[in-house]
Amino acid sequence: MLHKYNLVGTILVSLMVLVFVSCSDNHKNSDSNREFIRLKGKTFQLADSTFIPLILNYTTTFVKDSLGRLVLGPFVDYELNQKFENYSKESIEDQLLGHMKIIKEMGFNTVRVCLDNDFILDVEKNKFLLRYYIDDTNVERFDVVENSRLILDAIDDFVAIVHSQDFHLIFLLVPPFCKKVETFTQHLLQRFSDDPTIMAYDFFNEPLYFHKKYLGDNHLNKNFPVEVTNQWLSMMRRYAPNQLFTIAFAEPIDVFHWDPGLIPIDFVQIHSYHPLRFPNEVYWFTHYVDKPIIIGETSLPAENDSVYYEEQRQFMVESYKLARKWGVSGFGWWTFQEVEHGDFEHSYTGIINRKGETYTQDSKHKMMGTFKPAVYEVKRLESLFQNDTSSYKRPINYFNMLGYDNYLTRGKVVDSKNNPIEGALIRGWTKYWKVGMNTYTDENGEFTLYSNDIPMYFSISAVGKRLVRILDTVLTYRPVTTAALDEASFPYRSLEYHSISFIPFLKYRIKNKDEKIKTDRYIFNFDSTRFFNYKMEANLGVIQLEGI
Repeated sequence: MLHKYNLVGTILVSLMVLVFVSCSDNHKNSDSNREFIRLKGKTFQLADSTFIPLILNYTTTFVKDSLGRLVLGPFVDYELNQKFENYSKESIEDQLLGHMKIIKEMGFNTVRVCLDNDFILDVEKNKFLLRYYIDDTNVERFDVVENSRLILDAIDDFVAIVHSQDFHLIFLLVPPFCKKVETFTQHLLQRFSDDPTIMAYDFFNEPLYFHKKYLGDNHLNKNFPVEVTNQWLSMMRRYAPNQLFTIAFAEPIDVFHWDPGLIPIDFVQIHSYHPLRFPNEVYWFTHYVDKPIIIGETSLPAENDSVYYEEQRQFMVESYKLARKWGVSGFGWWTFQEVEHGDFEHSYTGIINRKGETYTQDSKHKMMGTFKPAVYEVKRLESLFQNDTSSYKRPINYFNMLGYDNYLTRGKVVDSKNNPIEGALIRGWTKYWKVGMNTYTDENGEFTLYSNDIPMYFSISAVGKRLVRILDTVLTYRPVTTAALDEASFPYRSLEYHSISFIPFLKYRIKNKDEKIKTDRYIFNFDSTRFFNYKMEANLGVIQLEGI
C-alpha cells in the first residue's frame, strides 16, 4: 500500500465509510429511464447507439454562503476581476444552470469537471483539505473526510443541475495516494453509483507533470503505476461498477513511468496542445496504445490578435477530423471561458471570451462574454469528419516536432531478441536538464533526435518495455558540411516548445483575421523544408529494451 496508518485510524475510517454507505441509498439524481455509457471495443455506447463524447472542460469553485451552505459553482476565475457575481446558494446554482444551458446550446454532450481544483493534498502529512470561499478575498479550509457529507451534498446539487440538461459527466478527482483521499473517493463513488449522469472518473490528471507534486521522486518506475491503478480499479468495480475509469496523459513520454499500455484503465485520455505537437502526439497514442482513446483536452489559445479567432476555429475542425480519422472515440476542448491571469496559453484557450454578454436561448440567463467562432463548429464536427475524404498520413514533423535544426543524434532501439522496436520514445535533455526534446523510432527501430543544443541525458522506453536511462553522455558531433562552423554561434540553444510559435512553420497563413481560409491553408499544413535541417550529427548506438 501507499500509506501507513494505525489501528485506531483504520477503525474510524471504516466506521465513517459504513455510516456514509448506510445513508446514501436514495441518490436523487438516479433515473431508471437513462442508461449508463458503456464501451464496446473502442467505441462508447449509449443504449444501442454509438456515443461520441463532445466534451467541454469546466472548472469549479466551492463557496460557503452567508447561511453556511456549501455550494459548488463556477470557477472564480470565470468571474469578472475574480469577484463573484452571486453569493447565495440559490443564485450561484442559477448561474451554474445558465452556464450548462449555454454549453448545451453550443452542441457539447459531456462536461469534464475539474473537481480537484479546490482540494489540497499533502501525502507526507496525511492532510486532505477543501479550500472554499466565503467572499471574494477570504478563503477557508476544512478537513475533507470530517466534512464529506457537506461536500458531497454540494456535489450532488451540482450533478442535479448538469443532469437537468441531459449531459454526461467526467469527474476529475484528486488521486487517492493516501487513506483520507481513498476514503472520500469511496464516499463519492458510492453516492453516485446509480447515476447514469456520471460517465467516468478521471483518477489522475497528467501524471507526467503532477506525479512529483504528490509523491516527490518516489515511485518513478513502471511497477508502481500498475500497482496503484489496479487498487483504484478495484475501488471502481466495487463502489461504481457502472461507470468508467480513466487517467489523463499529457504526452507520449508518460510511457517512461505511467505506461498507458500497461495501466488497467477503461480508456485513455490525451491532453495535447499546440499545432506542432498535436498531430504527432495523437498519431503516437492511436498507433501504439491499444486502448480506447479520447482527446480529453486540446485548444489553440487565441485573442484575435497574435492568433486569430479564425485560426482557433480552424484548429478545432482540423484536430477533430485528424483525431477521428486515426480512431479517437471522443473529443474535448479546454476550456469553457478565458481567464484573466497567467501566460498566453493559459488565458486564451477558452471558447468564450470576456467581452460583451451572452444570453441563453430562453433569455432566462445572462453571462459575461461572447462566443468565439469555434463555438459554431461544435455541432458540425462529426458531419465534417464523416464527409472528409482526405487521407491523414504520418505528420511531417513526427520525427522533429519543434523544428530544431542544429544537432542530430541518431540511434536504434531493439528488443531482447534484437528485433527493431517501432514507436519507442526517446527523450533527450541538454546540460543542467535545461531543454528537452522528443522523438520516436520508425518501423526499423531507428530514431533521429533533433536538438538546438547537445543532449547529454537520454531516456528511452516503449509501451510494455522497461525504461533505459543514459546519463552524462559525451558524444562526438561531426559537421555534415565542409564549410567552417562556429558552434558557439548556433542559435536558439535554450528554445523549448512554450517559446516556439507554430506560425512560421505554416506553409500558408491567413493574412488578416477577416480573410477566409482556403483549402490549402490548414492549420497543420506545414512547410516540410523546416523540419529536416541540421549542422552536426552523432550516433548514440543501439539501445536494447527489456520487456516487463
